[in-house]
Amino acid sequence: MIEKSLPPDKVLFVLNPVSGGRDKENVVAYIDTFCREHHLRHKIYKTTGENDESHIRMILSEFSPEIMVAVGGDGTVNQCASIVTNTSCILGIIPLGSGNGLSKDLNIPQNDTEAALSLLLKPSFKSIDTLIANGHFFVHLCDIGFNATIVRSYSMSNRRGLLTYAYYMVRHFISYKSSRYYITVDDAKRFKVRAFMITAANSNRFGSNITINPNGKEDDGIFELIIIKAFPYKELPKLMWQIFWKKIHFSPYSRILSARKVSIIHKRGKTLQVDGEILGRFKRVNIEIIPSSLKVIVPLGK
Repeated sequence: MIEKSLPPDKVLFVLNPVSGGRDKENVVAYIDTFCREHHLRHKIYKTTGENDESHIRMILSEFSPEIMVAVGGDGTVNQCASIVTNTSCILGIIPLGSGNGLSKDLNIPQNDTEAALSLLLKPSFKSIDTLIANGHFFVHLCDIGFNATIVRSYSMSNRRGLLTYAYYMVRHFISYKSSRYYITVDDAKRFKVRAFMITAANSNRFGSNITINPNGKEDDGIFELIIIKAFPYKELPKLMWQIFWKKIHFSPYSRILSARKVSIIHKRGKTLQVDGEILGRFKRVNIEIIPSSLKVIVPLGK
């Protein structure tokens, strides 16, 4: 449910200078001009990768903004969301990363700083769920298996964009092998499966615009576990067609389960990524949802 908020008096912008491989100085200048024109008291914090969370929390405590805006990609959104979750501060997003998965699912304007900023003037927001994977906060999705392997290579590359992502997808697909996993859902349902990849999604799509969870909602108190089972190579074109046309739930090689808590075990350990960040290799991954814990600005029509 979308709620309306009063126009803010104070706004904190948390800007990642290197997200998406773009120069942000013109964005800083635009934010300054916008805030002066609309009489918004504001501060801009530029992340450095060193003690950012403690610095942001200190500014949040001293400045007390009604809205904190993440200016960057999925990693910046994740960091800001983790700080304002379960507080009265509302999260805004100006998507300037290479993926921008959550902001796309929330229909926040892409590649249009002016339109994204304008949402702050008459803010409407919704309370969405957040999640925890092995003690690590995330908002959008996490996975183990094939996509996590791609994200790991992508994060180590100095190139960005869909073509780079596609390059690593093809490169790893040639040699990637499915694995056996042991899964428990809501402490009740237990089964084993040979899977190509497993995604826990609180919304619909990856930052690459590929829809992995067609019926996902950010605010329904549950997440979906999407299991892409082992499949013959000859089935890949059909599987990709179903993913691109949001019909993955019709594939015999997919299984989608709704859950509030999940445990995934792999005997040798698999790479885990959350919201585009690689956490490492784990033999057990525990995921659970925190319902309605984050207020985020969205267009009125979302």
